[in-house]
Amino acid sequence: TNRAVVVVDKHNKTIVLLLDPENYYGATVTAKLEQSEEIKQFGINTGSRYSRKSLVDILRFNRLFFEDKTQHASVVAGLHKLRIKSETEIQQERDNQGNKRNLLDVKTVDDGGLVKEFNITLPLFKGFPAKKISVEICFEVVNGDVSFWLESVGLKETSDAAIDGIFEEELKAAAGFLIISK
Repeated sequence: TNRAVVVVDKHNKTIVLLLDPENYYGATVTAKLEQSEEIKQFGINTGSRYSRKSLVDILRFNRLFFEDKTQHASVVAGLHKLRIKSETEIQQERDNQGNKRNLLDVKTVDDGGLVKEFNITLPLFKGFPAKKISVEICFEVVNGDVSFWLESVGLKETSDAAIDGIFEEELKAAAGFLIISK
């Protein structure tokens, strides 16, 4: 009888083949889907914050992932000649009766032509083909300095779809085994 068991964990991106699960010394084969180094270096959707210079460096040295080289040039140029106006209005009121009013109103306007969105094509997972994703440059003015981060709704959607497709394809090879999903 075939006692092999396949354990699928999409959350941790692993497929584990237990050849003889009742035997302590039974062989185990683990496959793990890992994010590519190319996508990691951008820090998209990770909350990683960048100074203007560090973001310029990341984008400048990764031009090969931009299909549109003119778009790449305008993204980098927009960061080089960054001009942002920030207005802060603070209102605080308090009386002796316990009533308070605090208002913080921050308006930020980009005057320098910052390109806020661009497309890159790169592998999402090690060993798999490249996918095109749209990335947004987000920023915030804090204490007179600008902090940047990168976000992509498309990355999450494309990653989830790729994981589903990869797992479906890989599990075809395990059709004769007991498959357990976590």
